[in-house]
Amino acid sequence: MNPRIIVHGGAGRHEIDQPQDILETAADSGYAAMEEGTAVDAVETAVNVLEDHPAFNAGNGAKYQLDGNPRPEAAIMTGNGDAGAVTDLDGICHAISVARAIMEQTHHVMLSGPFATRFADHCGFDRQDLSSEKAATEWEKMHAMVEDLSFDETIETLKEYDTGGTVGCVAIDADGSLAAGTSTGGRSPQLAGRMGDTPMIGCGTYCNEHAAVSATGIGEAIITMTLARRCVEYREDGMQPAVATENAIKALEEKTDRHAGVIMLDDNGETGISHNADEMNTVVRE
Repeated sequence: MNPRIIVHGGAGRHEIDQPQDILETAADSGYAAMEEGTAVDAVETAVNVLEDHPAFNAGNGAKYQLDGNPRPEAAIMTGNGDAGAVTDLDGICHAISVARAIMEQTHHVMLSGPFATRFADHCGFDRQDLSSEKAATEWEKMHAMVEDLSFDETIETLKEYDTGGTVGCVAIDADGSLAAGTSTGGRSPQLAGRMGDTPMIGCGTYCNEHAAVSATGIGEAIITMTLARRCVEYREDGMQPAVATENAIKALEEKTDRHAGVIMLDDNGETGISHNADEMNTVVRE
């Protein structure tokens, strides 16, 4: 099997400023990690690179929730069915690595909130200031829009906006093992405490022995469509990845009128990359 990796930097309705060289570096770093290790090493390494860069909506670039705090979340999954997920982290950049630690060091799939952060502390992850100029500017705009509104008025106002985005990776190694991972700071705007599709297995992230998928876009639509699992089900039904991902995105648009994007690798190393957003930047290495 020829190893292969795909990384994405998120999908958006509007122009997104994502340095292509960082996506290239993420793909190269992930591929190098896979040459020395496995597909799950590739996924974690590639996503870590994107979490480190404030231009992407994850880790150091995580969007703020309406109370002014970023709360990263992530999930990782392997072809043998192992999975780890985390949500509502406080001050932890590499959410994908915390998700992997949950997968490998506990008998759970997901941890959330202060207990997830406490687990990350126990595992030796450093807390840091995740504020970024880009996320802060966006939050200030949204906060000013709703600060004098009632709660009900705030809810209605926020429904008018639908900017999302995540970072993610899928990989297949020389042994044919698959892995998928996704990391995000959520959407803008978002109420405090909101959890998106990324850490929900089968929604933003899914992997089994047939295929690996990472999704991006408006999380609420992705959740209601269980988009990542739907892509894999289409592959299980005999569709090639390019067709499976295209059909899944078409189904999401028809049912929700929202935007999303997906990347997929199957057990033959075939790729599928589809989106209905204005832009979704991806890099493939093989």
